[in-house]
Amino acid sequence: MGNTIYNIAKTNLLDDLLSTDIASGATFKVALLEGSTAPDPDHATVAAVLAAAAELTGATGYAGGAGGSGRKTVTFTVTTDNANNRSDATTGTASWTGTNTGTVRQLLVYRHVSGSDDTLNIPLFCVDTTTGLPLTLATSPATTDITMNAQTFRVA
Repeated sequence: MGNTIYNIAKTNLLDDLLSTDIASGATFKVALLEGSTAPDPDHATVAAVLAAAAELTGATGYAGGAGGSGRKTVTFTVTTDNANNRSDATTGTASWTGTNTGTVRQLLVYRHVSGSDDTLNIPLFCVDTTTGLPLTLATSPATTDITMNAQTFRVA
């Protein structure tokens, strides 16, 4: 017989982590990345992620940077999945309207602590968009509307 972490404990860990962050004034945001470098799980700050995979720049309707208006706030819902013995933290959706996008290759979801310093912001997960998912694109003559569908990360 092996050691076990109960599903409810996994859920409580995720929920406590996210709730504590929210209670301490932190928010969660998503940034659009144009760099094609594979995410490195050893990156401990958003600044380290961006040094390897650049944030979208020069795009109409998207202002990057720690305090940039292009980074959208997202919320999380934490649930227990007993059938699969895991807990899920799922984001809400995020949308960018009228963006001349360039090429969005990755979505970076992170804990936003500072509006002026990405060395204080903590990366949670990065989503590869080269397959076209999880983005929904609506194209008008000169701009694109982007919607990030809800994203889930799991503790199994």
